[in-house]
Amino acid sequence: NSNDHPQHLYYATLLNILLRTKERHHGGSYIIIPEDITMSDARLVDRVTIKYLTEGPPVWENLLEEAACTSEFYDLLFPEDVPVTRRRAVTKRRADPEALHYAHQRIQDRQRKIHDFELFASSLSGVDGAVVMTKRFKIIGFGAEITAVSPTLSSIRLAADASGTK
Repeated sequence: NSNDHPQHLYYATLLNILLRTKERHHGGSYIIIPEDITMSDARLVDRVTIKYLTEGPPVWENLLEEAACTSEFYDLLFPEDVPVTRRRAVTKRRADPEALHYAHQRIQDRQRKIHDFELFASSLSGVDGAVVMTKRFKIIGFGAEITAVSPTLSSIRLAADASGTK
């Protein structure tokens, strides 16, 4: 289902980061935090010590654009599957091989940028300590150590599925 592509792309990116980390044969840990937690947030400060603060290349926009470009590409390739509300605009472009080629190039460009990010994130895992990033893959820092005692920690939850809902 094409509506599932953004979710598949997200988890594929996360999986690729982990696989590239594994390929380096040096271990690696990742701490993934919600977007609303900042470097000065007590929930982070008293639980994790980050040796090296950094910002990696922004990848979230490339993930969104790759998903949009892929949708556009398949709309051009299979116009009969386009919902009626969007069909007129797509049908006009359907016979244009240049539009299809351009959409494919845009997908490849975004995929290269995502791949570069995956390599960058996995390279940070080689430093002793964890890589800290947000759910949208914004890198906060690396070389992080989890603090054993936290005055504000009241509970710990274990996720039983990939989305963390169970």
